[in-house]
Amino acid sequence: LEIVNIHDAGSTQAAFAVAVTSGSFYDYTVEEHSVKYLGLAHLTEHALFLGTESFPRRSGFDEFLADHGGSSNAYTAEEATVFFADLSAGAFEEGMERFADFFNAPLLDPLAVWEEVNAVNSEHAKNQQSPSWQTSRVMYSLASPSSPLQWFHTGDKATLARGGRDDLAAAIRAYFDENFC
Repeated sequence: LEIVNIHDAGSTQAAFAVAVTSGSFYDYTVEEHSVKYLGLAHLTEHALFLGTESFPRRSGFDEFLADHGGSSNAYTAEEATVFFADLSAGAFEEGMERFADFFNAPLLDPLAVWEEVNAVNSEHAKNQQSPSWQTSRVMYSLASPSSPLQWFHTGDKATLARGGRDDLAAAIRAYFDENFC
């Protein structure tokens, strides 16, 4: 684990970020599951924002940031998933505590994860309209059939909901345990 800490006592804003070395190339079939969930890394990115053991409210992190002049976002690349947030400097300690709990104790509640599939599906529909996304898909199609470049990276309802809610919840927990801990 590498940590970079920059402190400016005169700053009114604070920010933090984490890059996890696991991205869409890490989507795989967990041995006890018969369904390969393409887009599992991306769904996991979304799911970490849906509450933690210490802060269980689904929208609690976003509400806390909004109350303290901040915002957050994340993205899943091929080999990394990056989470980041900013907020007023006075709320830094609690914000960091909430953020750290994403990686220590996410709820990964089966119902919340199941409902978040709709958000991933909407994001995919939006991405399909982008010329850069379309160009990437053409480039990926030229890769070897055995390459993860050929995989469907963002996921949608068809790839994430086919095994059912309970199997998806077990797969996302296994993915998190293997790649985030």
